[in-house]
Amino acid sequence: MNIRKTLLAGALSLGLLGSIAAPAALAANDNADVVVVVGTGGAFSVVICNGPASIAAQQPVAQDTVFLDIATNPSASTAGAATGEFGICYWDDLSYRPAFDTTLVSSDFVNQGDPTKTIDASNFKIVFTSGVAQAQSTNFNNPNNLAIGDIGYYVNQLDPYGQAAPPAGGTWTGSNALNAPAKVHFGYAGVGTIMSGGQVDVNLTLPIGTAPGVYLSEITVDVLPDPNPLP
Repeated sequence: MNIRKTLLAGALSLGLLGSIAAPAALAANDNADVVVVVGTGGAFSVVICNGPASIAAQQPVAQDTVFLDIATNPSASTAGAATGEFGICYWDDLSYRPAFDTTLVSSDFVNQGDPTKTIDASNFKIVFTSGVAQAQSTNFNNPNNLAIGDIGYYVNQLDPYGQAAPPAGGTWTGSNALNAPAKVHFGYAGVGTIMSGGQVDVNLTLPIGTAPGVYLSEITVDVLPDPNPLP
């Protein structure tokens, strides 16, 4: 008798389970897209600057004129030389900034007293690029462990296989004439560095036959997108 009661209870339980199965949907499911348009909360710019002063002030200080110092004047048998330096500074406080390359190029030097006399820009060469100082970098002042878009320097327009801290850097020996655009800096994609700057040293050969006078050229710095910078 007890066995029959047990079997009956099991049968009733099975019937109850069938009665509480999930009902069919009353209507089809719906969905909607959620859209947010994020704007630019910062700025990115580059200037030719007084490198050390700009970095110390954490603010790019534009340098409108770069004066070269005469090392030796040309003679009838020997070329002369002039040397100089300037900085390339970035104001770089974008939340996200794409990767880039920075190039330099120069026009020919023109004698201001006699424009028919010139010094070809192929005589104007990069001889040194320093490490790039950054207000915010991957390894410095990065409390939130952000993916910083670090900026570095090229040597001979190539990866120097390691970035030195300024004022150290790399000496150029080839691919360094400024009559064509030369790559001097690169930037990885990521969070802006806030303020960055590095020094460029240059040398101008004064060919035999160069007439005395004041010579003027124009250097141009450009920032070009590069999804795969070399380093």
